[in-house]
Amino acid sequence: MPYLAFNLNDGNEFVFDLLEERLSIGRDSKNDIVINNSYISGFHAEFVRQPDGVYELVDLKSSNGTFVNGKRIERARVKGGDKLRFGQLDARFRERAPKGLAPAE
Repeated sequence: MPYLAFNLNDGNEFVFDLLEERLSIGRDSKNDIVINNSYISGFHAEFVRQPDGVYELVDLKSSNGTFVNGKRIERARVKGGDKLRFGQLDARFRERAPKGLAPAE
């Protein structure tokens, strides 16, 4: 199961499972993942699950950008281990292995 692991300033991680076909990220309370940070746009980005099960990250014309592995993107497919950045907030796209199997990362 794919999930996002956000790196918090205190050294901890905030984990959010990607269970839906579409998940939005932004400062506005209507987003699925609400991030109250001045570098995050009201509607910053969204994850869209493709028919093959792979997630695509789409920037929603954010002011400070959405990045995958250091490259600013408009749209990109993501895979386990990818480093993501929303404005100045870092995260990782990860995938949990089914029970009994080792992670693929």
